Amino acid sequence: MISKQMKSVLAIGLSLTLISCTDFLRGKPVKKDTVELKKESISCLKSVSTQFKTFLRSEATLTEIDDTFTCLDSTLNEFQTRVEGRAEADAFTTDEIFEIFTKFLSDADISREAANDLVLIKTAILGGSAQKITKLEIAQLRAFLVALKPEVKALLPYAKVFNFKKDVKTANVFAKDYLRVAFSQLNVSLKNMLKLTRFARSNYQFEDFKRLLVHLKVVDSDKNEFLDLATKVRNLLIGKVAVQSDEDFSLFVDNLTEVLRLYALQIQGSVKFGISTPAAMTDSIDYLESWLNLLENSVQYKSKKTIALDTFDPLVFEIANQGVLSVKVKGETLVDFYKLIVMRAFDSGRTGDVNKLSELTHFHFVNVRREVAIYKLYMKFIDNITDGAIRISIVGAQNQIKAFDPSKEANLLKGFDHKDQNKILRAFDELRFEFLQARPVVYRFKKMVIAANQEIWDQSWEDLARGFYGKMLARELMIGWGITPISKENPAGANSKEVSQAYLTEESLVQWYAEFKRFGDEARFLDPRSINSGSESFKQADLLTYAGDGDGKLNYLETVQYINIIVSGSQTLKEIRGGFAAAGCNLKEIDAFGNPWNNEECALKELRKNAKYYFSNLSWLAGYMERLNEVDFKEFYLALMDLTRNDDKYKGVQIETGDLRPMSIMLHFIEAIFAVYDKDRNWTFSTTEILEAYPRFKVFARKYAQESAQEQLTKFNSRAARIVYSCYDEEDLVKNSFVFLLFEGHKPVEKDLASFPCFFSKRLRPLIDFSAKKEVDRRKILNTFKILKDALGLHQKR
Repeated sequence: MISKQMKSVLAIGLSLTLISCTDFLRGKPVKKDTVELKKESISCLKSVSTQFKTFLRSEATLTEIDDTFTCLDSTLNEFQTRVEGRAEADAFTTDEIFEIFTKFLSDADISREAANDLVLIKTAILGGSAQKITKLEIAQLRAFLVALKPEVKALLPYAKVFNFKKDVKTANVFAKDYLRVAFSQLNVSLKNMLKLTRFARSNYQFEDFKRLLVHLKVVDSDKNEFLDLATKVRNLLIGKVAVQSDEDFSLFVDNLTEVLRLYALQIQGSVKFGISTPAAMTDSIDYLESWLNLLENSVQYKSKKTIALDTFDPLVFEIANQGVLSVKVKGETLVDFYKLIVMRAFDSGRTGDVNKLSELTHFHFVNVRREVAIYKLYMKFIDNITDGAIRISIVGAQNQIKAFDPSKEANLLKGFDHKDQNKILRAFDELRFEFLQARPVVYRFKKMVIAANQEIWDQSWEDLARGFYGKMLARELMIGWGITPISKENPAGANSKEVSQAYLTEESLVQWYAEFKRFGDEARFLDPRSINSGSESFKQADLLTYAGDGDGKLNYLETVQYINIIVSGSQTLKEIRGGFAAAGCNLKEIDAFGNPWNNEECALKELRKNAKYYFSNLSWLAGYMERLNEVDFKEFYLALMDLTRNDDKYKGVQIETGDLRPMSIMLHFIEAIFAVYDKDRNWTFSTTEILEAYPRFKVFARKYAQESAQEQLTKFNSRAARIVYSCYDEEDLVKNSFVFLLFEGHKPVEKDLASFPCFFSKRLRPLIDFSAKKEVDRRKILNTFKILKDALGLHQKR
């Protein structure tokens, strides 16, 4: 059988050489020996299909290519000089072409519709009628083949690339430089051939070519969706108008070959998104910039100065439906999500109306490129101080960033005007400010380090790159959903895209959660059973991060730390799930996240066995767990699960992802508080240390008291109570009750307060005596959080 690739060649040229080898098409009788002579003259065509296959594998020789073109030319010569059509001696209709294929090339399985399409593409190549091909056009086709042969030879070394498959023989991939040269040659060859055709002056459309491929059965019926994808790519590049000028056709060839190069890079696995090595990171950024360059240099953008989203949406939809992404979401969900990101991060921020976004303009591209430039600039700093093998102390890295002058990186800044250059440099300063803090976000084992002795954790390239990635996520969150007041220092407000002046409110995170939820649910980043947890997330970030201060606003530092805790908690969850699977804890039941439930007894044993590994970034927690005996560890585990378990009916039986995810994040929060306030590093909190921590919880504690203990507050402020507690005010009661709660795991009652009157100074007699209290360890903190969990949002409502 003739291959599908052979059919496509027939579609473009070779089949046009086979349209006259039959005696019954002639207008007059012929001699038998004439027919035999014709059959002999086209016998060389039998080897063309085989030769074409070797060409596609880049295994053909230059001599074989010469032989193929000689065969094609001699066949055309036979048609041109010795065969006549029925209706016109010097022309062949589409019906006659169909009959020729049926009689002499039945293996090609060419339908009548395909024959019509072949003549139609002939008009784009040579001109003339769409119902026939003339002998004059055959002569032109022979000349076309003469020009085609050197291009085929030039493409021979790279033909194997155009199969868009990995080398199955060697399992090797084609290097990116090799792909660049291959598609550069394809670009040159296509342009050379276009100069000899009438494509730019014809009415031939992409839909015509797509129909030809379908009728020739070049694409399997179950792969027709890829033709639809190709249509969407074409529409994105060109827009809604036909390409008509030579200049636009040349630009479209540039666009097309670049799309194919980028697709080949993906097929060959040359681009690995993720944080692994400096080279891989550079490749990923280059890949992203190549797509930006492609869009900005597309025929559509060059002609309209915009990219219409109704040409972009269908492609995004197909990307989702064909499983190109690492997460699975519906097409309409991904379309809505990308528009949301464009509007929030690269347009008007939190107040923008996504429904009014209809096109991508220069404004959007500049904003995207600015964020990419910020990323590249900071990565340049990281690349300068370490690589995949070298580790550097945190202090050493901080000294390096102090000395790093981003304004000298002219190559990264030259594509921007002075105003945007300043934005990029100010953004770098914001990132530098975070890294110079006493407790910057740093990573180890792919997770954020939270430890009292964080300063001893030296950093690799990967550690610094992971920390930076989380910081950029926080930056985009603040740009997209934060509030940036207009001030003397920042007169542009939100338009400055500066996060040092921005903050997130509770309302901001409620809005973010509502807008992100559909995508998060489908991608299984969020629990699909949960309600909007933006309010709870805000409280956690405001109170339980390194920089948390309880002031009702999330600044840049708080946001960076919160986002990185979420990212790290997710990595810990991934490791725990993998450990449970390896330990045989998985059950057949599937949870709401699409993961197996786990036998709880097995899970408990696995956690105890490998806690040091799962919580390697929380070294003091790992040390605390290692010191616990089996009974105490189980007690700690049960207290933790009581705090984070989704449904108590499964207690002691089985646990799910919805239990483990908040558990992992909760432990990060606890360690953040211990890292900041366990000053003597004795694994516990003293009264002094708790009182030092109280200011960040002051507003929260008062609100909690007013909501949960208003009756006690009223009684404390009564006239009778004032006689006893005249030295103390309501704030003293709230503060002392908060400390008591941490020590005892429950709220104080009247008998826990001092019973003798206070006449002069509260220094003489405390409202609550903590002198005999033992210090608070992590187990007691869990008891406190259990009481406060609804107020802190540590257990999402279902």
